Amino acid sequence: MGRWRRHWPWAAVVLLLAAVAGWEQRLRQRPAPPGPLSPASEAPREQVAARAQPTREVVEGPSSGADRRPAAGAEASVTVAVIDARGQPIASCLLGLRFPGERPIQRAAWSCAAVELGPLPPGDYLLAAEAPGYRRSERPVHLQVGSNVAELLLEEGPSLSGRVVDPSGRPAAGVSLLVSPIGAVARSDGAGAFRVSVPGPGVYRVEAHHAARGGAERTVNAPASDVLLELRSRAVLELEVLCEGRPVEGALAVLFDRRDQGPGGQYPADRPTGPDGRVRLQGFPPGTYALGVMHPGMFSGGSEEVVLREGETTSRTVQLTADRGTALEGEVVDRSGHPVAGARVVARPFDGPPAETGSDGRFRLTSLREGVDYLLTAVAGSGQGSATGRAGSGAVRIELGEERLYRGRVVDEARRPVAAFRVAGVDVASASGRFAVPLRASGENVTVTVEAPGLITERLVRPSGEEELGDIVMPAAPLVRGVVRTADGRPVPGALVSCEGCRGEEALGDGARLSTRSDASGRFALPLLASYGVLVRLVAMKDGQLGWAEAGRAGEEATLVLGGAEPVRGRVHGPEGKPLSGMGVVFSEPLLDPQWMVTAADGSFAGELPPGIYQVTVVPDRGPNRRTWTVRVPGDPLLDLEVAAPP
Repeated sequence: MGRWRRHWPWAAVVLLLAAVAGWEQRLRQRPAPPGPLSPASEAPREQVAARAQPTREVVEGPSSGADRRPAAGAEASVTVAVIDARGQPIASCLLGLRFPGERPIQRAAWSCAAVELGPLPPGDYLLAAEAPGYRRSERPVHLQVGSNVAELLLEEGPSLSGRVVDPSGRPAAGVSLLVSPIGAVARSDGAGAFRVSVPGPGVYRVEAHHAARGGAERTVNAPASDVLLELRSRAVLELEVLCEGRPVEGALAVLFDRRDQGPGGQYPADRPTGPDGRVRLQGFPPGTYALGVMHPGMFSGGSEEVVLREGETTSRTVQLTADRGTALEGEVVDRSGHPVAGARVVARPFDGPPAETGSDGRFRLTSLREGVDYLLTAVAGSGQGSATGRAGSGAVRIELGEERLYRGRVVDEARRPVAAFRVAGVDVASASGRFAVPLRASGENVTVTVEAPGLITERLVRPSGEEELGDIVMPAAPLVRGVVRTADGRPVPGALVSCEGCRGEEALGDGARLSTRSDASGRFALPLLASYGVLVRLVAMKDGQLGWAEAGRAGEEATLVLGGAEPVRGRVHGPEGKPLSGMGVVFSEPLLDPQWMVTAADGSFAGELPPGIYQVTVVPDRGPNRRTWTVRVPGDPLLDLEVAAPP
């Protein structure tokens, strides 16, 4: 049994365990937590060893902005080499490629001598790499159409390393490890060894766990290279799973740590119950857990509370109920009330197979749970509709809403046609500015968003029956102008400048940002696609230095002065002033990745941060309302952070 530290409700995790046969593979492929990662012991050795040929990774992820959808043949790729200070390739690393200020669209933990990423749209990206024992590195890259080459240098950084051994002192391979408070995960190699990067000095808790071999836990001061984790049985759970009095083979359990009523951790079992319906799971820290059990085709009554004690064995029997296959019936009709044949109907949550309507528009969903409310979605051609229904109750009626073809013309303020634009997420190239796109109305209205380079985004709300939208006039977007300089006033050409908010407040998430490069004189201009007068934030990056400014006022030119990381230090304590060790201090800046620091035994923390305005949180904080501080760097000399409900 390994541990996932994810802030998910227990039911969501139990549902994920339906494919638990691949649990170990999912651990290796889990999304990156906010802290440093340890991919070295997670990547298969055959992947790490093959370094002679480039490793190709297809980038999959969100795109935002019309300029990020390349035309046929207008694609880019990049071959990345990650090296150490001696110029040697690093055996195993984690790569990230993202648009500035957005979530990563690619992460890979392969051989890092030559990793090819692509195909992807050309443009400006932030390329990052991290590896156990090295400091994370990130730098801007500009990808042109075709093949590109990039290199990242990783400097040695603080880490925790050591060995995991079984009770007889022999190396224990394949043991899951969790490092708190940063949430980094790793797995011991064939020699029982592990190495995990940490953001800096501080007090960390290292946990090891294996269902068959046991668990271990140590609190250490980083950096450390001699962490020895000796597996012991600790608290043991002997589980029996029955269904109608008969043993259930292949059932899987998951325990959720309820210590301090916080988010805790999850311990999914890495092996199911045997033919006798039993499984022995050990190595748990003592505490109160919620026990969930599942098996395909069977249901449980929810989680059960289990108290486990150090050195003791706790027995528990869980009764599952066989799925008797309750049905839910209904009909699918169009807006005129006529039956729709051949519609596909799906129930969520996904408890049973989908159904298809007959010539009379009727359907029957089976293998559902009696008394459970389901969201039913029906799709037929371009029509789609939904309704809620309860298994075992009356019939459900689903009415389909058809897509309609909306037409119009996009022009600028001079009534000249706009030749390239996007309507409702669909890219259009039209010399006349005309378009015809299928849209589905929401109630009585249809909402249409029109975007075009250099023009203010238009958002129209029209009656759904008006399929002719007419001329859509798009005013020219005002420009946010500025200059990037060094601390002594010299212009900086080729700096990557990102804007948060240039697309407007309604463009949430990835679509809210634009980027460009400074010219030979250090100057840049970005279109302000939001309503004029909106204040936006600008960040410039080059050669490991960063500068930021606010802009958007009429006639104002922003000046971004590049600077290196600045020292930040502070102290974390409880309500009565008691220093708190082993706490994570997380600095979040919209256009940068979160930065972590960890407190020492006296509650102090220290590190360096690029210039910016950060939102600071402390984890773990068990209080109902986690406090957030706003910190300006450089600026605040000493941070005093009080946690209302420490663990």
